[in-house]
Amino acid sequence: MISCGKYDYIEQLKSLWQKTFGDSTAYINSFFDNMYRDENTLVYIEDKTIVSVLYIIEYEIPLETDKIKIAYLYALTTEPAFRGRGIMSRLIEKSFEIGIKRDYKLCVLIPSEASLFDYYRRFGFKECFSRTTITKHLSEIRRTASGEKELLLKKADCNKIWNAYIKSPFFGPECVVLSRQQNCFFIKELEREGGQAFLFDLKGKDDGYILLGQKGKELLIYETNSNAEILPFLYSAVLKDFSFDRLTFYQPLCFPSDELTAAKSRYAMCKELAEIHLCNPFINRVLT
Repeated sequence: MISCGKYDYIEQLKSLWQKTFGDSTAYINSFFDNMYRDENTLVYIEDKTIVSVLYIIEYEIPLETDKIKIAYLYALTTEPAFRGRGIMSRLIEKSFEIGIKRDYKLCVLIPSEASLFDYYRRFGFKECFSRTTITKHLSEIRRTASGEKELLLKKADCNKIWNAYIKSPFFGPECVVLSRQQNCFFIKELEREGGQAFLFDLKGKDDGYILLGQKGKELLIYETNSNAEILPFLYSAVLKDFSFDRLTFYQPLCFPSDELTAAKSRYAMCKELAEIHLCNPFINRVLT
């Protein structure tokens, strides 16, 4: 039986999530406290037990003169003993029905592994969004860094990052954009995992931002609106404040177009629920 979520189901849902994805209890609790909605959760129940689930997260894509709503399918899972019976297929098809009723124009998901791209094609999904990942090693960063002027990185909360984010290219046409609440959820989870959010002066006061995390000796830049002109000064700032041997950028704006193109890989898939024409759609910082 397919059902929407209910308060009474939450403990079962948390248990299935932890068993499948292995996320921390803190993250799971935070998701259910801040992002979970009964009406955006589809479950399959057999013998009074939840055996499969998917979550719908609503995002928007601004266009030149309008904006559209999209359904992002997140954390899809089925109990191992119930796989191969078409249960998830039914939940996915049900999500399309809900999306059409709610006037979502697009359904989007990110396959968790390469083999799943073919699985999702069965439902009409196609590859729509690429992801650019560029890694720079310490020697190159030191060569490029400039000390001509100091770029001050100022720690910022989610509200200050929001003010910079909504003025950035990441909030522009054909980008999957976060709501204020979704932005705050991302920043707070980043901080809980030891990451930091900073503002800097890009073209004006506090209009630049950088979202950083670190895994061992790798510094991760999840998002920054830094451009090529400011990059040498940004390098100098992170060299001063952090210890690392390589720096990885996700979806950067600050490198030459040929380098960005060479570093692209397939990332997210989409299925049209209504006729829509997107030329160069962009996605970053959605829940993964």
